Amino acid sequence: MNRYVVVLATVVASLGLVTGCGSASPDAQRSTTPASTTQDPGPSQETTQWVEEYIAAAGQVTTGHIVVHQDFVSGGETASTHMDVDMDGTDRYCEGTALDYPFVAVIVGDTAYLQDYENGWQEMPRSLLSVSEIHINPAATIAAQRVAITKVELVGSEDVNGVATDHYVITYDAAKRTDLPFGVAYESVLLGDWIIADIWVDEQMRPVRYESTMLARKDMASGRSVLEAVYSDYGKPVTIEAPQLSTPAAPG
Repeated sequence: MNRYVVVLATVVASLGLVTGCGSASPDAQRSTTPASTTQDPGPSQETTQWVEEYIAAAGQVTTGHIVVHQDFVSGGETASTHMDVDMDGTDRYCEGTALDYPFVAVIVGDTAYLQDYENGWQEMPRSLLSVSEIHINPAATIAAQRVAITKVELVGSEDVNGVATDHYVITYDAAKRTDLPFGVAYESVLLGDWIIADIWVDEQMRPVRYESTMLARKDMASGRSVLEAVYSDYGKPVTIEAPQLSTPAAPG
């Protein structure tokens, strides 16, 4: 497998987890099992309303910046992914490292470009990153998960990087998640029955911060994935252009 394939795989995997999901932190005082075995009545009207209001507000975002850091910890070893993402409408510019591989990814119109530092710019259909794109879109992040959200609870009001925010805890039903990058096999190995994440939103219901920890099930594997995403610069002008030179991505 050449370096390009490794870079592409790690970028897709990493972007696919951006502002994705997580189970409760090991230190969090929260239950990761349902309170009873009775049939889930579904989300409350208040939860459904919050989800719809968030999606509508975040859907108004046209430009902004996301900084994402994710640590994958297993067997005493830690591998990290870090990304800086600029948004301009539906276009994206992403620069960072994926499991120690530096990369630049650009999405313009229906085309995505990945800079492989050995082979230069590689061009591919945007659809190749369709799952990943869900998680670098503030509105689509929650929209893709809406059927899995069972509860949204207000924790309180907090200042995050100088922005007044409301802090919420979101509970997901893992069995209903459909947006995970590696599908059911990935979900069955790394997730329990319930997923809990924290989100901070500003007065316009736009995300400011998102945190989660994805834990491996003890009977399947060991390790965890810790994710932090910080959003800023809403409304700041951004120009994203396709690279001048690119070649089609090599098959397999």
